[in-house]
Amino acid sequence: MKSNVSVEKCFQLIDSDQSTTISVDDLKQALIRFNVGLKEKEIKLLLQGIDQSNRGYISKNEFI
Repeated sequence: MKSNVSVEKCFQLIDSDQSTTISVDDLKQALIRFNVGLKEKEIKLLLQGIDQSNRGYISKNEFI
């Protein structure tokens, strides 16, 4: 249960506009803040891999 709280907090930090979804821009900004060093194309591929519903964004359920 405690790990879900941490994951939810992480989701909230990445969801910069509090839309309850993580967009490509949200993910890109978070990866820049964490100094991950992925290119734009790699970020889009990462999002596609997580976006199980193929809507172009990550829901909280997909993230968790």
